[in-house]
Amino acid sequence: MLLARLNIIEAGIDVRYVGGAALLVVASAAVLVGAANERARVGPLARAPAAYFAFRCASCHGPSGRYFDWENSGPSSDAALRRTVASECSDKAGAPLAGTALDAEIAYVRSLYAGHAFLDWTYSGGGKLGGEVTNGASVTASFVGKAVPVSYSNGHWSLALPKGAAASDLVIYAMANGKRAVLRLDREAVTDGAWLPDSAF
Repeated sequence: MLLARLNIIEAGIDVRYVGGAALLVVASAAVLVGAANERARVGPLARAPAAYFAFRCASCHGPSGRYFDWENSGPSSDAALRRTVASECSDKAGAPLAGTALDAEIAYVRSLYAGHAFLDWTYSGGGKLGGEVTNGASVTASFVGKAVPVSYSNGHWSLALPKGAAASDLVIYAMANGKRAVLRLDREAVTDGAWLPDSAF
């Protein structure tokens, strides 16, 4: 008898099935349901990666990671970066990260390394949205191709939702160091941080 366990992390469901065929059918159904509901699941991050870095990491790595020594002691691969960030957060920072929070922190560290603009979405309420952005970046937003006013202050952006708009209808843009980040709120709550191939290290 085969006992298999399927964890659907995004939905927070832990289901046990007996028999490979049942697992395959249910897993396929979960994937289809997940794909259909993907847009509805996007929401603000629970933990702001730039704020986490400033509070937990900057004392050793410097503001905006200026003390990183990527050339001499940087991770040799993406997997190594993931292990390093997870370990540093757990051991040295004393505040372990996992799942989406770890992914967002890695994206932020990647943006520091690459010198790319970074954007995330960390707030939604009262008809307003907000998040973090690379310090000094220019920030713009659009709703169905029309410009939406965006406020910027100290590495944070905010805007009022246009009449009739949902957060998922907006696209936020940031430009820093001649590099652009695009945050499509119907797909993501954090830019990818310029994920680089392993050969970039």
